[in-house]
Amino acid sequence: MNTVFHAPGACFPAGRKADGSSDSDIAPPGPPVRSIRWTDRLEHEVDAALAAGAPGLEAVARRFAVSPRTLQRRLADEGTTWRRELERARHRRLLASAGAALTRDEQAALLGYADPASLRRALRRWAMRN
Repeated sequence: MNTVFHAPGACFPAGRKADGSSDSDIAPPGPPVRSIRWTDRLEHEVDAALAAGAPGLEAVARRFAVSPRTLQRRLADEGTTWRRELERARHRRLLASAGAALTRDEQAALLGYADPASLRRALRRWAMRN
């Protein structure tokens, strides 16, 4: 019985691999997979938690399957904080509901605030930034 061993770095005929196959035997790659940026996913998860009525750091950390502290570190790596991301989500939600005729109580509840006074303070903060 003849056994052929190939030494590392051995030469093979042009375009052939050690197993006899060639690069042309491989199927062409499919369409590129769209990578979802971490910040895009964070935005989606914070929006979803806010819509579910549980806009807490712990709830969003569970959605990422990480501890709250790990989520805070990742936010810091991105140059942001939990509070800033929650405020951004609330502001997006308020702008999205601008066409609806909602009372201040309903707006506060929609944005996850305990009462209209908290919403008023947030509106003042947002107005000062712009």
